Amino acid sequence: MAEESSRAEVLAASGPGSWSLERYLGQLKDFLLPEGQFDAEGSWEHRYNVYPIYTKWSVWSEKHEGECVIKRKELPGGGDFELEVSSEVTFIDFGYGNHPTKSQLTTAKIRCANDVLGTPKSWELESAALGEGKNRFSLSEVRERGVFERGKVVLGSAGVRRRRIKVVGDLTSNWSLFDAVQRMYKAKETPNREFSMLEDLRLLRVGQRLVYDGPAEFDLGGKRVRLYGYHQIGEGILPIHYWVDETGRLLFALGGVRIYLWQSE
Repeated sequence: MAEESSRAEVLAASGPGSWSLERYLGQLKDFLLPEGQFDAEGSWEHRYNVYPIYTKWSVWSEKHEGECVIKRKELPGGGDFELEVSSEVTFIDFGYGNHPTKSQLTTAKIRCANDVLGTPKSWELESAALGEGKNRFSLSEVRERGVFERGKVVLGSAGVRRRRIKVVGDLTSNWSLFDAVQRMYKAKETPNREFSMLEDLRLLRVGQRLVYDGPAEFDLGGKRVRLYGYHQIGEGILPIHYWVDETGRLLFALGGVRIYLWQSE
């Protein structure tokens, strides 16, 4: 009981977080809100610009813009859906020499349960370091399959012994949460207990909590806009803040190492 109370106090202390977006309004002065209706439970495609920040925006952030594309597709039967992810994040060269690796490209297809957290059930993942001209470094390439069943994540790739990770309670992934917070907004619900997050489908982060912070208003692209916030804390992560618009569309995901900003047209 004391441990649960302590976790609740930490969660409350880290939010609500209108400040999490206010600190980036300078980068969003020309932001264009997406138009049209949005169905979180349908098929959609979102594009985000990705910036490294390491707790604050710096002269390096804009020079190292990456991109993340997430596509959602309904699957027959309505019980599951598929997320297709393509995420390229750049490496910062602090001037210590010409580092050959310029970015890391990760792609994944994830079959998710249509539940509150978008529980990943099975997936395929590929990752590689890229140099100039987007050439891949062969020694960096990873191809892996994974499943989550009976409380265990099982990861495997050709020529490598399978890795099994025990999971206590519910499971999601960082990319599944991009989908899940949108459906949470529509259903007006959040997870009612701690869960685990499989970061990049490989690293387990336990003891996660997600809380709804409510509405806040911001000046975006010359307009006063009302957004709705969530924030996440847990073991092994810095707080992450999610902001959705009136339709439930996720526009911003703001962490302490990397931020995702909706890619305006």
